Amino acid sequence: MVGLCSSPSLWERLTQKSHPERQTETALSRDLNLFDVSIQGITHMVGGTILVTTPLLIRDVAGPSLCLSYLVSGLIMIFTLLSYMDLSSRYTCIGNAFVYAYTAVCELAAVLAASLIIGENLLTLPFLLKGFSATFDSLLLNGTFLTREHAFFRDVLHMGFLRFDAIAVVSIIVVILINLFPIRRLAMIVNATVIASVVILLGYDIIALVFGSPHNFTSATNPVNGKSGMFPYGYSGFVKGTAISMNAYGSVEIINSLAEETVNPRRTIPLAFALSLTLVCVLYMVTTFCIAYLQPWYSIQGLSGLVGTLSDPRLHVYKWVVGAMVLTVSLVHSIVALTGCSRILYKTAVDGLSFKVLKRVGHKSRAPYISVITIGILAIISCSLLTYDDLVNMTSAQQIIIYVVVNAIAIIKTYHHDAEDQNESYRLIRSSEGEEEVRDLKGLRCRNNLLYGLVGLYLMHCLAFSLVFRLLQLTPVTITILTLILVSGTGLLFFIYYRFPRQEACTASFRCPLMPFTPGLGIFFNMVLVGSLSLQSLYAIIVSAVVGLAVYFSYGVFHSEVTRRKQGLLEELSE
Repeated sequence: MVGLCSSPSLWERLTQKSHPERQTETALSRDLNLFDVSIQGITHMVGGTILVTTPLLIRDVAGPSLCLSYLVSGLIMIFTLLSYMDLSSRYTCIGNAFVYAYTAVCELAAVLAASLIIGENLLTLPFLLKGFSATFDSLLLNGTFLTREHAFFRDVLHMGFLRFDAIAVVSIIVVILINLFPIRRLAMIVNATVIASVVILLGYDIIALVFGSPHNFTSATNPVNGKSGMFPYGYSGFVKGTAISMNAYGSVEIINSLAEETVNPRRTIPLAFALSLTLVCVLYMVTTFCIAYLQPWYSIQGLSGLVGTLSDPRLHVYKWVVGAMVLTVSLVHSIVALTGCSRILYKTAVDGLSFKVLKRVGHKSRAPYISVITIGILAIISCSLLTYDDLVNMTSAQQIIIYVVVNAIAIIKTYHHDAEDQNESYRLIRSSEGEEEVRDLKGLRCRNNLLYGLVGLYLMHCLAFSLVFRLLQLTPVTITILTLILVSGTGLLFFIYYRFPRQEACTASFRCPLMPFTPGLGIFFNMVLVGSLSLQSLYAIIVSAVVGLAVYFSYGVFHSEVTRRKQGLLEELSE
């Protein structure tokens, strides 16, 4: 019995998992229905991306072809969406990829997944509110405030490296205060705002079709650089536009982050996924077409987004209507982003992987107020150090990597044998009762470890394809290398399909079809899109992972709830 009392080793702590039944308890209030959750997801997609970023992507990245980029990214997102629907139907709690990794892979993988999700949503806040600031400056301050502010930091304080934005910082503080109210009140504000914004967007589309011209969309020529046509930036611009537009569908993370506050989440969350993606993909394509149809793609003004496309004097009144909508939706989108990010940070604290103080919940509001304030402070720091372009690229890169992680976990969870984890506890109990024979877990462990290795190898294949495709010119040798990578990667998926039976005992109400090929295609396409982004955009991924690991190894590894439960069980058995 003495051996039972020994503490788990570091390796055992890193590779331990949480069980799904341990992820169902919540201190939060379940008030949200399908309409509420879907609207929050639509808000996250019909927010800063379509109102501010989309016009800038048309002008600087992809041209009018961006409407096709949204179509392609929406089709690619279907593969990931099916994985999300499969996984979300198994759980009833906050966490997204964090909970999926914790129950299917290991604690270390869960920490990395949580770091990516928190990092992406953390950067989304200043990204949205810098767009809010630019629109506010353009409408009410004649577009001069931000210029004077930057000149002050550069010439007077000699701190030109700062990208401080007073309007955005004040907006973040307002968002923090609003997030301290009960979630139901926030949902009511979000619902009303989204309905109004969709109506105004449809009005914008009608006005664009009336006042625009087909020439603007198909053959407008930039007099400065001579670029013209629907694809002015060529194939590379189209692919980069597709990669950045993947960030538009980041609402899947926000939807899942509300699972602990949703009625019947196993049914509601998958339906909210499908409904949000379908509606918003159509809306993005139509609005992007109308933006490029209304005026030449190169003439969009400043960073004010949709407001900058309404330069026609005849549209002056509607410009103010759209501007008011952009300001309102950007602010509400920021509220939703902070809500999701703070809930994930709260969940890591509940599981003992981050500091205990982060799981404090307001007595009346039932909101995790310490997590909300922490994320807000970090957002202010990010807002002061990064430019708008930096934030766009970094959030896109992190979002795509999250999609890759979710697809990989979907494969692992489908073919992983949970009996190994269950029998680990049974073995301790049976040993304490003096039974001599214990079920041999070596075969199951080897099988599961082989599955982890095959999925990891497939990820390496997709990464290799992305790097070769980006760095080398398409010569016969390069094409041969790419073909071999594709064939060997496909072989790995077929090996998993034929050699690993699907998990029999499954509580999921939805199963991803054509497993493992559906999530496999999601991994492949997302990896290719990551390769089209700049290397600087990957810095945020590295920083998020390093910070997450630092917190885990300094605190979480010693306070994990899974470790505490195991130690408690061992102490009971030793008595």
